[in-house]
Amino acid sequence: MGQPALDGYRVIRYQRSGHGDSTPMDIAPEAFLDRAVTDALALLDHLEVERAHLVGHSSGAVIAMALAMNSPDRVQSLVLLEPPMIMVPAAEELFETIGKATLYHEAGDSAAGFDTFLTRLTGPEWQKLKADQVPGAEDQAIAGAAGGAGHS
Repeated sequence: MGQPALDGYRVIRYQRSGHGDSTPMDIAPEAFLDRAVTDALALLDHLEVERAHLVGHSSGAVIAMALAMNSPDRVQSLVLLEPPMIMVPAAEELFETIGKATLYHEAGDSAAGFDTFLTRLTGPEWQKLKADQVPGAEDQAIAGAAGGAGHS
């Protein structure tokens, strides 16, 4: 099923190294953003894309912003969906939750990590909404989390 609004555009779906089906990476959390931007630029180079319209969700939005700041000549436009608000009072609690979710994941219980994270972000009602709004999303997210801990 095509998306007429995208006719005439080349759509590239980028998945960060260490996530989904890729090989897990052993990288310090403070280095993840630089690595993600470097990888995204390398992908654009490999595909011979000079300028791109970037769409990023959650941490992908942060990567898109960092790429635009570091290489503005490579970015035509930005669409940022739910970028994490790391400079607000709730950020510390969010990072604590991410830490707890990561510990579950590292212990082999990605489902508990996913539940911990989404319950903090959206409340316990997320479980009632998931099947109706996005069938299969929970299974896909848990499977994706198996590829790397800490960032999804």
